[in-house]
Amino acid sequence: TYNARNLLASVTNRRGQQRQFEYDAGGRITRWTDPDGSVSFTYDANGNVLTVTDSNGTITREYDKLNRVTKYTDSQGNTLQYAYDEVGNLVTLTYPDGKQVHYDYDAANQLIKVTDWAGRETHYEYDLNSRLINVLRPNGTQMTRVYDDAGQLLQQKEVIISSGELISQFDFAYNAAGDIRKEQIAPEPNLEVNPLEMTYAAANRLATYDGSAVQLDADGNMIFGPLSGGMANFAFDSRNRLVAAGNTAYRYDAENQRTAVSIDGQETRYVINSQSILSQVLVRTQPDGTQTYYVYGLGLIGQEKQGQYLSYHFDFRGSTVALTDETGQVTERFQYSPYGLLLSGDASITPFLFNGMYGVMTDSNGLYYMRARYYHPEIRRFVNQDVLLGIVVEGQTLNRYGFVTGKPINSIDPEGKWVVPVLVWGIGAALFLSDIFSPIEPDFSGSGALGEVWTIPGPFRAAKPIGKSCQTAMEQAKEIADDVVDVTKEFRRIKPGVKEKLTPDDLGMKGITTLKADILVSKEGVAEVFVQLVKGEFQGEGNFLVVLMDRLAEIARAGDASVLRMKSVPVNKGLRRILDRLITKPNRRFPGWKVKKEYGTYTIEIPLK
Repeated sequence: TYNARNLLASVTNRRGQQRQFEYDAGGRITRWTDPDGSVSFTYDANGNVLTVTDSNGTITREYDKLNRVTKYTDSQGNTLQYAYDEVGNLVTLTYPDGKQVHYDYDAANQLIKVTDWAGRETHYEYDLNSRLINVLRPNGTQMTRVYDDAGQLLQQKEVIISSGELISQFDFAYNAAGDIRKEQIAPEPNLEVNPLEMTYAAANRLATYDGSAVQLDADGNMIFGPLSGGMANFAFDSRNRLVAAGNTAYRYDAENQRTAVSIDGQETRYVINSQSILSQVLVRTQPDGTQTYYVYGLGLIGQEKQGQYLSYHFDFRGSTVALTDETGQVTERFQYSPYGLLLSGDASITPFLFNGMYGVMTDSNGLYYMRARYYHPEIRRFVNQDVLLGIVVEGQTLNRYGFVTGKPINSIDPEGKWVVPVLVWGIGAALFLSDIFSPIEPDFSGSGALGEVWTIPGPFRAAKPIGKSCQTAMEQAKEIADDVVDVTKEFRRIKPGVKEKLTPDDLGMKGITTLKADILVSKEGVAEVFVQLVKGEFQGEGNFLVVLMDRLAEIARAGDASVLRMKSVPVNKGLRRILDRLITKPNRRFPGWKVKKEYGTYTIEIPLK
């Protein structure tokens, strides 16, 4: 239902559970209430969220004059502090007990060094196309990457520098579509997986597992199904969050960050950095009080526990394949099936296994916590539905339980919300260090309110996974709550020689290029666009920008927009140079363009009428 101001007033899920919303005079959510309690919000004069309060406590944030979070205190009283350089890069992250991690960047704002509280340094090196080619770890191990002319990864290799001993090596071959057709792994894995029989019912619901009946509730949540080799009960709250699975219970804060896991009443607690695109566990406290500290750069780097430090080594998809000690010696190896089932390795050593580089956590019951949802590797699917419906022209997206649309070799889903080609997540520090989190994320999953109104086009399923303007599915739900979305369109995938709406020749591109854009036109007439450039080189970056903006403007005008606001995180240095100049010096070639830069994300705004 909607109120007199056309703002969302209530949502009822298929289990009959209702959530009600309250707003201030400016249309901002001040409180919402459901069967699990109330969550309230306060704001400063700039519209920044100051506090978020529920029955577990209050989360607070402090901001600088540029509206960047400088201090964050969670509901348990743990405080994190953030310091930035003049262009908005995070330079210091301070943990609750005063430990600090420092970040250094090059002239292109690429992360080049991470230094933790013990002086341990991790160094990153890039090629001229801003692709990661070298990682030097503090324990004397090194990762190198080699790419072909199309920018495809040919080899990723990890060695102990002093001895040349191989830690891991991955060699790749690709088909014409750019998908991996062959992957050679050293050491060679054992990929034997026991066969299982599963049957399915309507709406892709799992009906039986190895002969045992599976039960789901009205919202499609699995409430009885396989777990740890047997069958177990699962419980979900009204927000469709998993709160229990067998003997394991889960606790979340008001912002849906998982803060604790209890096994038979023994609780492990987490301190979460929620300010990055992918939330990060900074401190893990086990029931006996033992604490593990985690360090992040371009993904997870290492952990310190009781004075001992381990470095993480990952495969192409960010799954942990080895841990090394402070001398660089391998202490444990891990192997996985294509769908993430752990085939070898001691899972008790670390919770960051499958996709662990991106903060995906492996629970002791075998479930993978992917933030928005839990992935179950035994059944190769999530335990509840995606909040988005998918699209007819890409049939695999219609299976709302499916994992990475059946493409686990080339794709990942570290947020449990959308499918992302692996290389998209590997482009830079913005994924791990940007301050872009939105604390207002009312969960409409299961209610139908989001999916029935908002069907995301294209293979990514949630419009914007990169950069400062990144929107999660829940943030898009917030836009629906504000009655914003009227029009949504997309550019389809562009390949050389294929005459579609735009071609590489039109844009001055060469090589295999993917261009993706989703346009949201507000009732106020502002067309919000986020553009992804996944692969490709450009000839004539200025021409590319002009043609791109003209085409976006054409589509935006069709949606009755009066202003076009395009955001992007360009990986091409030529594009960045042009945009940097336009910030301070207008150019006749780009009439009426207003360009801003924040946290490595560029915003171009042009009038349409």
